[in-house]
Amino acid sequence: MENDFSVLFAPILNKKYSLYKRKSDGSKFISMIEPDEWSYNKYKLIFLGYLKSSDGVTWEKNE
Repeated sequence: MENDFSVLFAPILNKKYSLYKRKSDGSKFISMIEPDEWSYNKYKLIFLGYLKSSDGVTWEKNE
């Protein structure tokens, strides 16, 4: 998967993280917070799915 998103923390390998997109500018970011843990719509975000990394660099979809 192309890394067109920001990751502002050191991910734990093989752990599931949430991918969001900002409605304001289209930028994407990885978060430790799952969609049911906060009101992401309030912050004008779109939940895109779950990702995980096996090496800290490459990310893949995790359903």
